[in-house]
Amino acid sequence: MRLNKDVELPANATAKLGQTSLLGSQHIELAPPTDEPPRGRLQEGSLISYEQSGAYPTTEQALAAIALLLNGGGFDNLQDITEALSTAFAGRENDLRSLIEQLDRAIGYLDEQKYDIIAASESLNNLVGQFAEQKPVVDKALRTIPEALEVLKDQRANVAEALAQLGRFSELAEQSVDQTKEALVQELKDLQSVLRELANSGPALTRALSFLPTFPFPKETLTNWMRGDYANLTLILDMTLSRIDAGFFTGTRFECNLTWLELQWGRTIGQMPSPCNHHVPPPGGNPLLVPYRWDQGP
Repeated sequence: MRLNKDVELPANATAKLGQTSLLGSQHIELAPPTDEPPRGRLQEGSLISYEQSGAYPTTEQALAAIALLLNGGGFDNLQDITEALSTAFAGRENDLRSLIEQLDRAIGYLDEQKYDIIAASESLNNLVGQFAEQKPVVDKALRTIPEALEVLKDQRANVAEALAQLGRFSELAEQSVDQTKEALVQELKDLQSVLRELANSGPALTRALSFLPTFPFPKETLTNWMRGDYANLTLILDMTLSRIDAGFFTGTRFECNLTWLELQWGRTIGQMPSPCNHHVPPPGGNPLLVPYRWDQGP
């Protein structure tokens, strides 16, 4: 066949044979392919293969299909179907109308919830995807569960015995609580006074925290002692034996040894009231502990 020079078609163009009307003449339709991208250009000497050609239904084929539809397509059963529906809905017009109205409302509700339904479907799809990703884990769990159940079956006696022992333990615990309930309540009451005194000492304990980090100088007066690169300090060191004894050895096995040594040397510092000289007769000794004598005066 020949083409006009101004007609541009790809080399892989398709050809179809068709008929314009019932009594019309046949013609050939050339067009670009629809199932693949165009390639090249159709030119003199080009060949359109059989796979790229086809034909439209002929008039005879169309009439045969219409005849098959009218004769054997079930149109002869339309009258029976219409009569059956008329018999089924006879006297039930109100019910049918109500059913149609309810269906209309139900479809309206579904239409309003379509976005929620779509979101639920997407969530379900994501959940199924996660299960699909965890398929090896699920398979391993399904293989492991029977083995675990078999182990539990073998240990059924031990589990039953453990539960029985737990019941006896609970009973003993209940008895112990009943027997010690009064003592426990009394201890809690005694602890209440301790906690109350601890709470009362809270402010003093808080103030002591400002002294402990900067011992022996309180934090409030630390700036008075340290000024820049120098410090002001007035220090009095008491190196007497009784002061060393009271400051370092009180409560130890060496308590009062240095104080008695100082007393033997005749130092007056040891005559001051202290736990170490309460056995010394007046005028020495602790006047708060030694017995009172009528001849010693007021």
